[in-house]
Amino acid sequence: MIFNEIKKFLSSNLSNHECLTLNFEFKNFEDTESQQISTALSLCTNLKRIILNLQHSRITEQRTNDLISGLIKCRNITEFQINLSSDKNLKIQTVINLLNQLSFTNQITILKLNLVDNNICDSEIYNIGESLSQLTFLTSLQLKLDCNNLGDKVYDCLQFRDTVLTQMVQLDLCFSFCKIGVVGAIELSNKLALFKNLEQLNLNLRQNQIESRGLCQLSETLKILSLLKYLNLFLTFNSISDEGLFCLSLSLESLNYLKALELFVEDNKLTTESYLKLFCSLKKCQSLVKLELDISSIEIAKLQDFGDYIAFLTGIQQFNLYLSESSINDEVLSDLSKGLSQCISLQKLLLYLSENTISSLGIHELTFALQKLPHLYDLSLFLEKNLIEEEGAKSLGKGLMQFKKLKVLEIWIESNKINYEGMTSLIDSTLQCKDINILNLYLNHYQLNQGIAGYQRKALKSKKLVQFIIEVM
Repeated sequence: MIFNEIKKFLSSNLSNHECLTLNFEFKNFEDTESQQISTALSLCTNLKRIILNLQHSRITEQRTNDLISGLIKCRNITEFQINLSSDKNLKIQTVINLLNQLSFTNQITILKLNLVDNNICDSEIYNIGESLSQLTFLTSLQLKLDCNNLGDKVYDCLQFRDTVLTQMVQLDLCFSFCKIGVVGAIELSNKLALFKNLEQLNLNLRQNQIESRGLCQLSETLKILSLLKYLNLFLTFNSISDEGLFCLSLSLESLNYLKALELFVEDNKLTTESYLKLFCSLKKCQSLVKLELDISSIEIAKLQDFGDYIAFLTGIQQFNLYLSESSINDEVLSDLSKGLSQCISLQKLLLYLSENTISSLGIHELTFALQKLPHLYDLSLFLEKNLIEEEGAKSLGKGLMQFKKLKVLEIWIESNKINYEGMTSLIDSTLQCKDINILNLYLNHYQLNQGIAGYQRKALKSKKLVQFIIEVM
């Protein structure tokens, strides 16, 4: 059950709740309210899973302790999520008390703790780590500490005993916009290497200046974590050079069970040579079925035979590729399109091609290539700020009508050179696509505002559409 109002929660059948979400964001609690909630929680005797959102609540230590006193009377909780982010006045001792009490009274296996933007420093993270280490049944941990005053001691949050190190299968660690640096990245990598049975790792190190040395040590750790199936790495703005990406590419080759990879490495000091090495390594990841890759702002034309590297990803079922501001012209897009046409297992595709120099010819070739994907049912195209004209819009619309299994379609095509006729033709064509049931279009032309209501009525008459969004930007 989900409750956004305290009164509705208090009046509900408390003993029946097994899964409970309390969304009290921006709520300024009165003393009586926190006490009432505490009493109500203590009566949720069958509670197994709770999500508590207190973001921007400015909840006092006493009122937090009231909530804790109610929670500790629930003895069957196995999954606990709490959001205490964006509270500069939050006392870390309050968090520590909460974790300690949970460890004494429940067998928590899944914990999600959001402490983003709370002025937490290295000395405090050590105390949080000590309290986390008391949760001896953990198998999955999400710890969000973005935008805090954390430095190279951030690894102190991982002080687990051998039993937890062995049984942990999922780690989600978010440290973006901190000051971890090279030393912190190396020490954190050494800690991560102890979780040898880890199957899923999400590591957000955005803007931490870990440099290539930090990434190379992390890459060595990944070789040790040989059971990984799902890997998400957010490494933007870290002054990483080619050496770092070379090390990471080699480590990916050793992950024989890897099914899904999300890698964000834009805005570093990388050249096309390191990206070529990355694609060579990805070809060897035979189990990979999901790939999300952001390499925006590179000169993609310098990646010779880029399409050939894409063509080797024949087992990929979901592919998100971000290439905005990458000097992509029609010739480069043609090469990419040919490669994509060989990805015959693709079911979901997101292409982020905004702010390039793609014209109508490039769009025609892309549409033709995507028609060759027999299993494609979900397509998102971000084409804004290019050079597409009327013929390109018409070609895209007519081409989409030929797709055999497409059910979800999203197109962003504003800020091009498409006239009113081109825009209306695209709208009419997409509305005629037989199997689409979710259609989102983001366009721009001043005359379109007058016709939106008509298109919405037309969409309503179509019984196949369950969602239709048309926005004129």
